[in-house]
Parts: sequence; structure tokens; C-alpha cells
Amino acid sequence: MRAARWLYLVALAVWLGGLIVLGACVAPGLFGWLAPDGAASGRQAAVGAFAAVLDRFHLVAYGAGTALLGSLGVMALIGPRPRPWAARLALVMAMLASTFVVHVPLGRSIIWLQRDAGRLPSQLDAGDPRRAEFEWLHRSSTALLLFNVAGGLVLLAWETRS
Repeated sequence: MRAARWLYLVALAVWLGGLIVLGACVAPGLFGWLAPDGAASGRQAAVGAFAAVLDRFHLVAYGAGTALLGSLGVMALIGPRPRPWAARLALVMAMLASTFVVHVPLGRSIIWLQRDAGRLPSQLDAGDPRRAEFEWLHRSSTALLLFNVAGGLVLLAWETRS
């Protein structure tokens, strides 16, 4: 039981910590360093670098989520189940689903849109529908990643009560 709980806590720490580091440090650091004046070439480099980091992090998130599910399963089998067990299981599954949505359909749509535009969507005219679509995709991705942060904080709060 201790090993399962330890794995659960490590996986949660990696996933939640990674999301916080990406949003609070990596993205602002890349854009601040590579595009301090908002120049297109620096911004393009920052976008490319962050996209590569985020793409790899999604794989880490899949691994962490799988470890969380496995740990919850082991804890349920050998007991006692952490409370609320079903809610934890549902929340981890929702977090994995939102990670997949950000990684695959939204992420691919952003890449295709950038390729179609031939430049950063933020450089398109304000009336260009591709710019509006990009802004919606970016907001949606950000909202889903923030959902994962909130979900991770809820899981952490449940753990501290146990």
C-alpha cells in the first residue's frame, strides 16, 4: 500500500509541478528571452521551442496519469480505498482526457493553422478568420491546462486530508 501511495504522490507531483513550471516559468521565460521586443523571428523561435517542450510534457502527463490510475487501482484492490476514491478516479480520467484534447485535436489544429497562414497567427490581420480560430484554440488549450492544474490541486488537497 505504501508503494502505491508513494507512486501516486510522485506522479501527482510531477504532473502538477510540471504544469505550474510550464505556465509560470517556461512560457514567460522563452517569450521574454527570445522575443523581448515582440519581434516576429524571436516570437517564432519562442513558439517553436515552447511547442516542442509542451509536446514532450504531454507524454510525461500521460505517464503520470497512467501511474495515478494504476496506483488508485492497486489501493482499491488491497485497501483501504482512499476517500473519495471514485471521485479521484473520475478526476484523473478527466485530466487525462483534457491532456489528450490539448495534445491531439487542438495541438494539431494550431500547427495546421500556422502552416496554412505561413506565419504566426498573431501576425495576421485582426479580421482574418484564421486569427480568430487560433485565439479560440489557444484559449481552449489554456483553459484545459488550467483545469488540470485545478484538478491536481484538488487531488493534492484530498491527499493532505488523508
